Parts: sequence; C-alpha cells; structure tokens
Amino acid sequence: MPTIPIDVSPRRGPTKGGTELIITGSNFTDSGEIACRFVDKIVKAKRINSAEIRCIAPPWPQEEKDIDLGIQVFKGIDYAATLYTYYELAQVKTVMPSRGPLSGFTQLAVTGAKFEEYEKGDLECAFKQEDSSNFFVDGGKQPFILTHATLVNETFLRCDTPSLLNKQGYAVEADNAWFDVYVTKDGGNELSETSGRFEYYSDPFIYDIMPALGPVTGGTVVTINGTGFDQNTTCGIFVRLGIVEFKPDKITNDSLVFIAPHSNFPGTAAVTVSLNGQQFTQ
Repeated sequence: MPTIPIDVSPRRGPTKGGTELIITGSNFTDSGEIACRFVDKIVKAKRINSAEIRCIAPPWPQEEKDIDLGIQVFKGIDYAATLYTYYELAQVKTVMPSRGPLSGFTQLAVTGAKFEEYEKGDLECAFKQEDSSNFFVDGGKQPFILTHATLVNETFLRCDTPSLLNKQGYAVEADNAWFDVYVTKDGGNELSETSGRFEYYSDPFIYDIMPALGPVTGGTVVTINGTGFDQNTTCGIFVRLGIVEFKPDKITNDSLVFIAPHSNFPGTAAVTVSLNGQQFTQ
C-alpha cells in the first residue's frame, strides 16, 4: 500500500530552520531510508511508528516560501507530499511605553519589521528574561508569559503587559522587575530575532492635596503629597485634574507640585497621577 501523509505539524516554520516537524499518515514502512525532501534538500527522518515520522526543517534562503514537503520511504523515491511554509522571523525595534505598573495591563505599542509574516498565525507578545525563569502571579516560574497581540500593520502591533500581582493582590518577587518583549506566532516555540525592554514600577500613592481648593481662574500652587512618585523606572510623570493632563512643575519621591490650570466651570475635580503617561492612580 502507498505511503499517505495526512498532516504536518507545525505547518509553518522560520527560514533559519531547526523546526521539528511531526508528519502523520499511514504505511510509513521501516525501510531505514525514510527522509523528508524540501525541494532539493533531503533530510533524514526518524520513524516513530507506521503512522508517524519526524524530521528537522533545514534553513531556507530561497525566495519561494510555500513548498512541497516530499516523503521518501526509500531513497530517491517520493511516495507522497504535503505543504509546508517558511516565514522570516519578526524583529522588534521599540516598545512604548517602556515602563508600567506591577498590576500590568499597560498597552504597549510595539514597532519592528516583518510582522506581516505572522499574520496567518496566532500573534502574541512573549515576556521573557535572559535566565529563562520569569515571574508568575502565583509565585511559580515559567520560561515566558504570553499575551494576545493585535496586528496593526507590518511594522506595528499592540499588546498588554502581564500582571505581576498574585491572587491576593500582592507583587511576587517584584523588585527591579523587567521583561524582554518578543513577538511569537506559535505559542513561544519561535521568538522574534530581537526584543524590546519593559520595566515595572510600584503604583504611587496619594495621601493628600494641599490646598484642596482654588479659584476657577487657576494659578493656585498645589502640592500632592504621597509616595513613589520619583522611581527609577518611571517614563513620563503626568497629573490629571479632571480631564486635563499636564506635567508637574516639581517632582520628588514624596510630592508633586503643579499650578492649577484655568477651569470653565466650578466644582470638584479628581486628581490622579501617572508614571508612564497612560495608567493613572485610582
């Protein structure tokens, strides 16, 4: 009976090669010569059983990326073929904002190149550390943390940062917490060639505001007292007064000083602070 391949998993892999392919089918005879043929490249395969073989995809410098993957049970004879697609690994250039709170959910704007190569797969951001042991919300470790990514165009995507808080709302091993941010389409099996750095900071706290009122004409010098305003991992401190956002005039770790702007209407306005220009205190 002829050899019949049914599927190859994964169906796509990077042009650098090295992806282990699992090919399922039937009648994979134990000939001792089983091989995978990538056009003109022959790669020795490992027979698992009569319904499964495995081989490693070779590097692929050619322009054509969709190829027929031939299965040879006996040397030089193709018994069947299935489709396999090569893609180029993406490159990450910038991650903005580069910092955010331990509670996570900072929306990142990730720029780079070749993101369109990942359009056919499940696009995600992979948050990884060099030592391959990351923070995890319940105190465990894992190689990386994945979050869903939205492709905007071939050089731009968005994704959210993971939270480093456990179920009780406390940070786990959060001192000097950071991740290198990669892009992946296959659950982290292959990461982008380059990455961007993201660092965490502790949420600031507001104790009081002095004075707590002023004229609608503005000009009142206001001091926000609290803690955690001037951390090393901040990247753009803003004060929000109602719906108006602006940078404070003076910054220390325990206080922020600003001049109240003009207001068209009298009334109470909420005062909040952001250390990354995106996420404000509650």
